[in-house]
Amino acid sequence: MTTTVPIFMQGISDPVLSGLVPNLARPGGNATGLTDTGPELDAKRLELLKQGVPRASRVAVLVASTMPNPGNITYQNVRQAAAEKLGLTLVNVEFGPDNYSDGLGVIARERPDAIFSGPSAGLFALAKHKLIVDFAARNRIPLMGGDRIFPDSGALMSYGGDNADSARATADYIDRILGGGNPGGLPILRPQKFELVINLQTARALGLTIPESLPVRADDVIR
Repeated sequence: MTTTVPIFMQGISDPVLSGLVPNLARPGGNATGLTDTGPELDAKRLELLKQGVPRASRVAVLVASTMPNPGNITYQNVRQAAAEKLGLTLVNVEFGPDNYSDGLGVIARERPDAIFSGPSAGLFALAKHKLIVDFAARNRIPLMGGDRIFPDSGALMSYGGDNADSARATADYIDRILGGGNPGGLPILRPQKFELVINLQTARALGLTIPESLPVRADDVIR
């Protein structure tokens, strides 16, 4: 990897846990960017999923096999701790560019009550997230995503950083870097705004009744 050309990272769940930078405040070197925040957000997503689908007990968790890093174990531990509190059993299912059909086959065999996907760039590659959304719809499985791209495509819900807010931050940083700013001196930013998006059309198609307490808290409801 180059050590001189400026690098702007986006879609990296945790660049510190991934070993890409020493810390978020002063990344150093030639890289900066935006992060989707840390593993604690996955715990929040599981909590929201359980609220939206109270009957769920077994959840298939999509893991991007193409992006192994030391932080994966941290994410798994946080998700597992949250799952135990919520009475959920997690089934990790690996996905990568060449094994989407294998991953979907595992989910079909496991027959989970719900599917969980964080905001992994590896799962968005080549718009293959739509394969997961369509699979969930065909098999009538509620799907929680880490980005609104999921409910916009037909998944049940998502919780993650506000994309419009992140886009403004990205434009500002790119402008500063192109103006000669040192990337390593710019803090890696976490989302400042988060959004819960619920697709009630999908809920109706799945025969689910979403507790009213959830839509009233949502930032966007697809009706």
